[in-house]
Amino acid sequence: GDLTLFINAHPAEFADEDAVRLRLERLRPWAERIVIEITERSDVLQIMNWHHALDFLTGAGFRIAVDDVGAGYNSLSVLAELHPAFAKVDMTIIRNIDSDMRKQRLLELLVHVARATQARLVVEGIETQAEAAVVTRLGAEYLQGFLFGHPTIGLF
Repeated sequence: GDLTLFINAHPAEFADEDAVRLRLERLRPWAERIVIEITERSDVLQIMNWHHALDFLTGAGFRIAVDDVGAGYNSLSVLAELHPAFAKVDMTIIRNIDSDMRKQRLLELLVHVARATQARLVVEGIETQAEAAVVTRLGAEYLQGFLFGHPTIGLF
């Protein structure tokens, strides 16, 4: 159907373009529906030749997401260099955002950064209606968290 699948990938995997090609080639027919999430908790920009693997992925139609924005090494540099389709705000910024004005100001800035870099903003870790209301009011496009459902493990 029209569902999108997000797949987590560790930045170290991008050091070997051939290995990335081999692993993801069989998913290529569905590439436009697959987003490869790269965690920002590791420094992808320090990985040699990461851009070759990324060029293959985006050229094949896969989209890229930067995960854990705000919890890692250099979020703004990663957003500038990777040109992700999605930026996923780390749950540590969202936890209790409804009662923390500093977190609200930070999310407002991240909303502006996402717009400036043409990335869709996904807010992770929503657990309460109050958090959902605040992040929606501040301009987050997509919300994710236990409030909406718990992760499931299944075979396709």
